[in-house]
Amino acid sequence: MEAIWVESIPFQPLLILTHFTVDAFPFLKYLPKWFPGIEFHKTGERGKALALDLLMGPYMEVKSQVVCAWDDLSSDSLG
Repeated sequence: MEAIWVESIPFQPLLILTHFTVDAFPFLKYLPKWFPGIEFHKTGERGKALALDLLMGPYMEVKSQVVCAWDDLSSDSLG
């Protein structure tokens, strides 16, 4: 979780000031990623990946613990 906190530091100002030009002009989201001066695509991709890690990280941890516990129970009952 420490790595997630460190990665989220660049996004903290965005939590306070959530204004991008694309919010005012939605047609800008259709500009290609390589277009000069376009940063919101990269920011959005990093933010999406971070949000997915924050959401799925704890879920996957618990899932792996449940699978390990299930394997332990199954192997105990066999032998």
